[in-house]
This record gives sequence, structure tokens and C-alpha cells, in this order.
Amino acid sequence: MATFICHGQPTDLDRLFKWMSDGAWFWWTIDRRANRGARVIFYLRNPISAFVAEGKLVSGELIDGATRGWPRKRMGKVRVTRIAEHPLAMRTARELFPDWGWLKSPIQGPPVPTEYEQPLFAALFGGVTPEEELAEEVAAVEGEERMLIVRHRKRESWKRKEKIRAVLRQNGRLVCEVAGCAFDFEERYGRLGREYAHVHHRHPSGHEAGATGARRRGR
Repeated sequence: MATFICHGQPTDLDRLFKWMSDGAWFWWTIDRRANRGARVIFYLRNPISAFVAEGKLVSGELIDGATRGWPRKRMGKVRVTRIAEHPLAMRTARELFPDWGWLKSPIQGPPVPTEYEQPLFAALFGGVTPEEELAEEVAAVEGEERMLIVRHRKRESWKRKEKIRAVLRQNGRLVCEVAGCAFDFEERYGRLGREYAHVHHRHPSGHEAGATGARRRGR
């Protein structure tokens, strides 16, 4: 089943949370080629500029958007199935999928190309399955190379979570630690940015010759 991008405004984020909580469907503009059961990815425009949630088209037929204030558009009944813990910023998506032309001018258009569907969902909701996540292990291995669309280094999610918890315990908020920056995602984006941060190694794992050991404490 094809996947389509549904556009929204930053103010739509709270509505997406409410609709998912209520299990309700709602009318949304969508490409006229979409059929019942099609997956959708919600993209919120500036200043968020990020993919934030997944949904599903539940109506059998699309209606003329003019009947609901959206002339020259088609609309369908959509239901939110999950909201990303950490949204995928458009800038990051362009880095991951440099050959996906739609990302250069993200307007409502054709379905997501087949070769980008699964990598897009993996980037948005996490490519590591619960079985692979060694949350209870005291030691783990990082830096192992895997192949998706681009080469990347294996990361252990518990290290990121522990870093964020440590900073919150110490400072009560997540602000950028780069000297002179102090950017705060929650202050800028509200609920969407709560407990969100990019966490990096002090010594980039990409500079290592291969996999390296990592412990919960130390390093």
C-alpha cells in the first residue's frame, strides 16, 4: 500500500495528539491517488519543518475539498496511528535521502517512492527493534557498520537516554552544551521539543577504525 505525505501547520500538533488519544478520524487534504488503507506521514511546515506522525486513510472515497473550505483539493478521513517521539527534521531527511527530489520542494504531491518508504519510517520511528535494544546490558558495542540506504554507525539507545536524564537531573532543562549556543528545543517548539536533543560522542565514532566498547559509566 502506498504512503502519502499529509501537510499541516505547526498548530496542528496538539490536534494530532488529541485525535490519536481519542481514536478519532478527521478530514485531511490528501493526494487524489490515495486509496482506503493508504499510510500517511504528517509533515508540519515552518517553523517546525519536520515529519511528526503516521496515520492511515480510512475513507473509501475522497471528497471535494471545496465543501470543507479547501478548494482544488481532495480530502479523506484519516486517523493518527502513532506520533514520533523525536520528529524527523526536513534538513535531516534531505541529508538521508539526497536523491529524493520532492524534499527540495515539499508540497502535496505524488506518493513516497517505494525505495524510501521503509527507510523513512525507520528514520522517523527508529530503525532498531525492541529485541535489538540492549537496555539492561551494562556493556555494549558501538560503531558496528550496518547498511540501510547510507552507511552509518550502530548506536546504543540507552546511552542517549542516560545522557538526557543526567542533564535533566543536573539542570532541569535540555539546552545545547556547545559554547555560546544554549538552544532549547522545548522553549522554541513547546511540547514537540520536550526532552528532545541531538546527542553526540565527544570523540566521533566515525573516526574509529571499527566497533568500540562502551559502558554506562565512564568514557
